[in-house]
Amino acid sequence: MAFLAGDWLSRPTPTSIATHACLLLLIAWSVALYFLSTRFAVGSNTLDLPIRSFVAFQIGGGVLYLATLVLLRRKPSTRGWLGAVIAAGLLMRLTQLPATPILEDDYYRYLWDGAVTAHGLSSYAYSPEQIADADDAVPTRVLELAEQSGQVVERINHPWLRTIYPPTAQAAFAMAYWVQPFDIRGLRVAWLALDVAVLWLLISMHAGSARRLLAVGLYWLNPLLIKEVFNAGHMELVLVLTLVLTLALVRRGRHKAGGVMLGLATGAKLWPAIWLPLLLRAAPGSWRKWPAIVAAFALPAGLMALPIVLSRLDASSGFTAYAQRWQMNDSAYLILYETAKLIWADHAQRAARLAVVLILLVVLAYRLRRSAPGFEPLAHSAMVLTAALFLLSPTQFPWYYLWLLPLLTFRPMWSLLALTATLPLYNLRFYLDAIGLAAWHHYGVVWVQFVPIWVALAYETYRSNRRNSPTLHEG
Repeated sequence: MAFLAGDWLSRPTPTSIATHACLLLLIAWSVALYFLSTRFAVGSNTLDLPIRSFVAFQIGGGVLYLATLVLLRRKPSTRGWLGAVIAAGLLMRLTQLPATPILEDDYYRYLWDGAVTAHGLSSYAYSPEQIADADDAVPTRVLELAEQSGQVVERINHPWLRTIYPPTAQAAFAMAYWVQPFDIRGLRVAWLALDVAVLWLLISMHAGSARRLLAVGLYWLNPLLIKEVFNAGHMELVLVLTLVLTLALVRRGRHKAGGVMLGLATGAKLWPAIWLPLLLRAAPGSWRKWPAIVAAFALPAGLMALPIVLSRLDASSGFTAYAQRWQMNDSAYLILYETAKLIWADHAQRAARLAVVLILLVVLAYRLRRSAPGFEPLAHSAMVLTAALFLLSPTQFPWYYLWLLPLLTFRPMWSLLALTATLPLYNLRFYLDAIGLAAWHHYGVVWVQFVPIWVALAYETYRSNRRNSPTLHEG
């Protein structure tokens, strides 16, 4: 532990002491999260759960994280400080390995999909409802696997829908199955391996930068990442790793390899395809290089899409349901949707989604016009476009915010980082649903989460444009 104390003992300044104290408090926060999780047993009555206390606790973790970043930006990127941050973040993750997932159950589908994929079967063929009901169309091998799973199949949410997760995600789920079948701890070990890879890539990409310590702390210490991935088990790190690998390859001048990796990223979530024009813009030299990059992207992306296209894209498809009607915790999209209802009530969802696509195309065109070839313009444009995607999405789940974290290490913005402290309010919906006040969340709590962020983002963008400089790492 010498590296934890090195700078503190040699230079016991108030800032150093405060920084070490914040790191220790973040570790204590994660330990407390573990003990709090024991009160969220599966099957508990919602009104018996300490949801409001948990929300306040997580907001406090977000505030502590932001205070830690303020202190880290004042510290040099020495090996001692870097080691302290890495050790603190690792301990935060390890505390969640035996924890009870809090208020989330998406991981049951991951566990089931991973088992199916690991056994060489198609996870797109049958819904959990068909399997639980022992439908005649379901093969015996699948039914036997469901029996081995215990209660996993029975606890999958939206059981009438077939899986929504593309092949890259399925491969990660299978990896977790091989670690520990039908157990969230297998997922957590797999996510830890992916997260360490992301950390290593970020450290390498920020090597030589004066803000490397801040960049590492910004990603590695985020409490929302700890809760949503290592406690709740969400699979966002599969996407995060493929996106960071795409950036790392482009930074090394390997644009075609970056195209391949971006194609694989669409096998985690479909939306990374919108990055392709940014990759083309980042390539130096003639546009004649573009066809090779497009082909490098299209081949793996096509392979990722093939099993989805070959499956039935009907009402039982998770992809169809998500594309047509999924809506939760939305802010800007809610305005578009309610406006569309006044004009075209029967097709409001379709109209609102089309409006989001058009806005994203405008943002993309603006960034293509403003940016130049090279890695730094690519990283900035990718952050802007991904932030726009999240802020306009009909589903602004807290774990979706994690797409932004590695991108913010290249262009930190206080307004977007502050979402770490406001997004935990999303969890109040479980309590409000239980007492019959779901509308209070959809039309009230949502605005508490996002209106301050929109205002801060507008101000920060205005100030940054005037000064023509990054924001968080300024003195």
